[in-house]
Amino acid sequence: MDPARVVAEALADLLSAFAHADRIRIIEELAHGERDVGALHAALGTSRTAVSQHLGLLRGRRLVTAVRRGQHVFYQLATPEIARWLESGARLLSIEASATRLVVTALRKVKSDPR
Repeated sequence: MDPARVVAEALADLLSAFAHADRIRIIEELAHGERDVGALHAALGTSRTAVSQHLGLLRGRRLVTAVRRGQHVFYQLATPEIARWLESGARLLSIEASATRLVVTALRKVKSDPR
């Protein structure tokens, strides 16, 4: 098989881990330091079961790691670059939203211009 195709498929699989808003929010929370399921549950306002399932997927993709301390398991980002990458994506959305607002404003001006 073509090595470029293998890499592209592996990357597509990795990127699918970001295809859920709660997983993105978990990564954002973990960017501030390690958390357990209870803390993530409180921050996201979703069920503990859902948080655990999302964490399982993120662990499977090696995006987060887990450390047991007593009765609690604490999760952290495998690498801080993950959070920085998501922040870049959020900035891109902000830029696109700003550009869209400018276009809409310009179109409204053109539409309302009595010339």
